[in-house]
Amino acid sequence: MGGADLPMTMAVLETRALEIAADLVVEGFLGSPGFIQRWAARHQLKSVKLWGQAGSEAAAVRQVEQRMSQIRAELATYDPEHIYNMDETGLQYRCLPSRSYIAAGRRRRARGSKAMKSKDRLTLVLACNSTGSHKLSVAIIGSAVFPQCFKPPRNRCPLSYFSRKSAWMDAVVYEQWFNTVCVPGVRARTSSPVILIVDNCGAHTALECDGVTICPLPPNVTSVHQPLDAGIIACLKRRYKKHLILLVLQAFPEKQRRQELAAASADTAAATSTVGDATDAARPPDTQAVGMREAIMRTAGSLLVGLPSASLICTIETGPFPSPLAPPPSALQVAASSTPALPTMELNCTPPDVGGLPGPTAADLALAARSNVWVEPLPCPPSTPNVPTRQRPQRPRGTPPPSPVLGVRDGAAEHL
Repeated sequence: MGGADLPMTMAVLETRALEIAADLVVEGFLGSPGFIQRWAARHQLKSVKLWGQAGSEAAAVRQVEQRMSQIRAELATYDPEHIYNMDETGLQYRCLPSRSYIAAGRRRRARGSKAMKSKDRLTLVLACNSTGSHKLSVAIIGSAVFPQCFKPPRNRCPLSYFSRKSAWMDAVVYEQWFNTVCVPGVRARTSSPVILIVDNCGAHTALECDGVTICPLPPNVTSVHQPLDAGIIACLKRRYKKHLILLVLQAFPEKQRRQELAAASADTAAATSTVGDATDAARPPDTQAVGMREAIMRTAGSLLVGLPSASLICTIETGPFPSPLAPPPSALQVAASSTPALPTMELNCTPPDVGGLPGPTAADLALAARSNVWVEPLPCPPSTPNVPTRQRPQRPRGTPPPSPVLGVRDGAAEHL
């Protein structure tokens, strides 16, 4: 217990303590968390977080000891500077830490964010020699063919980038990485023969290159015998997380400045609206809607352009304008005023005097003075009475038709 088979947690210790108390017939024993913690402190036990998979591969390690002995013998023929190791690892590059320091009173009210569970993932390809004096450039495998962050006019990606829909390593990417990153990087440093240790991944196909030998590890032992899994990848991820948090902290002042600018703009708009309302309230009731009255006058004038005697319009009665401080209308008033009424126009004009023609009569003046003139509809023509049509005489059956006279039929020649 406590190894790879079953981790020794608080729940396991409490359950085991209750079983022992039942075997010893101890009454009233609760096995509380405080008892377990004091017992662990007396025996100098510490709670740690387990990592890696070496605990479940102990049997596989024992089975491949002979193969590992052969690999060690082969590596002994190379200089440590010329022994390289390559491995891949996944990186959730937007994931933020899930632990935080907060006040004691807010412990139960603290909540996280979606950034803690971000699933945006990349695959990193790492390679270095056994002494750590030569580290090949890190290669990235992403799902986007052309990432938005590296498109012109932005800078190009400083690392080697390969695209795959799943962002995983495959045989094609492995061959591209070997020919464009591994071999040029090694040959730029040394021309001596080197050996490259890789795991037994199916994508790591057998490749041939003069001076570079590929040595695959046995299956299920990479977590024990893979050099990069001995803490190098974990160190790289810790450094990346530190730089990510630094970028987030540098972005906070800019975010706060934008929030302050937005709040200041909202306050300025609210103050301008308040000053306008106060100015309208301070005006006399007759001048509170001068702007609206002028707009209505201009609209009415534009509508009356082209009508007879349009320039003789003296006044347009638009009715009283409501004050901004007046109480809002009721629902019945709103419903009654839903259909706008047409303005009433009064025409104060004198009919023209044309020589040789009689002047207007009293009826014409009265008709012109009316605000609305009703035009009598034209009378409809009288309907035609239903007159029965003339019936042609029926000729008895078997009687031959009468012969026409000079080509005229139906009695048209009776007057002859």
